[in-house]
Amino acid sequence: MVVRAMEETRTDSGRRGRQVFAVAGLVGVLSGALLGGAGAALAAQPAEGHAGTSGQAVGRGLVLVLEGRPLGVEAESLRAAIEHELGATVTLASGAGRAGTDALVLRGEAESRAVMTFRAADGRIVERAVELPKHAKQAVEVLALLAGNLVRDEAAELSALLGRHAPSTSAPTGADGAPPATAEASGAPTYEPSAKEVRSKAATTEAPVPARTASSFCGTAGTVVSPFGFDLAPHVGTSSFTGVEVKRHVALNATLGLSKGPVGFELSLGASFAREGACGVQLAGGANLVTGTVAGWQTAIVGNLSHDVAGVQVTGGLNFARGNARGLQLGAVNVATGEAQGVQFGGVNVAAGGMEGVQVGLVNVARRSTLSLGLLSIVPDGRLHLDLWATDAGIFMAGLKHGGNGFHNIYGVGLRPEREGVRGVAAFGLGGHIQASPRLFVDVDMIGYPMLHSSGAQFSLMLQLRAVLGVQLTRGLALFGGPELNQIFSDDVDASSLGLLGGARLHEGVAGFALRSLWPGLTLGVQGL
Repeated sequence: MVVRAMEETRTDSGRRGRQVFAVAGLVGVLSGALLGGAGAALAAQPAEGHAGTSGQAVGRGLVLVLEGRPLGVEAESLRAAIEHELGATVTLASGAGRAGTDALVLRGEAESRAVMTFRAADGRIVERAVELPKHAKQAVEVLALLAGNLVRDEAAELSALLGRHAPSTSAPTGADGAPPATAEASGAPTYEPSAKEVRSKAATTEAPVPARTASSFCGTAGTVVSPFGFDLAPHVGTSSFTGVEVKRHVALNATLGLSKGPVGFELSLGASFAREGACGVQLAGGANLVTGTVAGWQTAIVGNLSHDVAGVQVTGGLNFARGNARGLQLGAVNVATGEAQGVQFGGVNVAAGGMEGVQVGLVNVARRSTLSLGLLSIVPDGRLHLDLWATDAGIFMAGLKHGGNGFHNIYGVGLRPEREGVRGVAAFGLGGHIQASPRLFVDVDMIGYPMLHSSGAQFSLMLQLRAVLGVQLTRGLALFGGPELNQIFSDDVDASSLGLLGGARLHEGVAGFALRSLWPGLTLGVQGL
């Protein structure tokens, strides 16, 4: 659909060179960012459903509605840029406009993320999400090109209807009979980038790519939908009549299911392969493979592979989202190559773009993380400190504290001098972090200290719960200290409290590895890096 719009744009002798380069560049980047299967499917789609009525409506003008978080761009500059891109009158409005009027709705979802929706007069909706550059002028350019892409998606014949002419003074009048205000008349800035700027923007490979959203796939307008499908294999069953270039409300597959994707329910004893997306529930005895976005629930024994995910992925093997994942990933290995929002629970969890939520697993990897709980958590943009600390039990430790904003792991080695010699000590801990102020923080940690007696014949494990207050002295240097509660487990029947304050002895005379003592104590330390 997008490719056809681009081809028609190129053949229109009335188009200016700027729009040819800009639209070609945007469509090229968009096609390259999606998976190959989805791009091929889009390229193969006919231009059915692109009625001229939508183009005629835009030819009469459309309204621009701004919603959600501010995006740091000037509303009038954006309106002028979109007007220039479409060659049609664009009016700012606070609502979606009157019935029978086309509308572009721009919604800010984050500091640099926006969703633009084209609501056609005939009720059809097309939506794209985009990551915006930091500079306001470049953001305006991207949004204007995105608006053109959306409108031409909705009406492929729009170029012929509009004639690519500038808005005239005989444009539609307002409610009071006066012509609508234009940028020139109001003295507001107009948008007129140079041809060099447009060619540079279209050629760059780093331009933000309008991404297909899950909600756009869930719609059925402009595509063939089969209410039911049953296949032993592709083209062996109902697909021998309907073909595989269809969406299916209910699909049952014996070995491999092949279609554009389900918009309801799909069950495969073997595997399901959706070439554009999935909306609803997908169950497979083997794997679910989706080259587009997923909105709903995927469950498979071997694995689930998709582009962006908004919902739930459950498997005994691999959950892989080649993009962002919002919701729950539950499996042996969970991977999101973009950002993850929600929960990842498994043996290994990876959120390459960052985790806004919770990771629980043996190994967690996230560029940044709200909470990663596991034996090993790797957070490149998180906190990393070198700690030196001592306890009143005569234990001296050096270790690393590493984690995300609110949670960390502690790894350390140390020693405890004794009459019989020096006892080697290791440390492994999990803790929470509260940044009370720029200079004050509070950590609550649970740490285990495995200890070997100097003779090597006996083993002890000290468990410690501590709450420490930290004071930042300078950049990269802090002091911390606080109370602790300790317990020691040992196979030494004579083991007792190691602290200065003494403590309660437990299980005296009981052979084997048992809890021997419980006592309060104190920790003092220095934090660096």
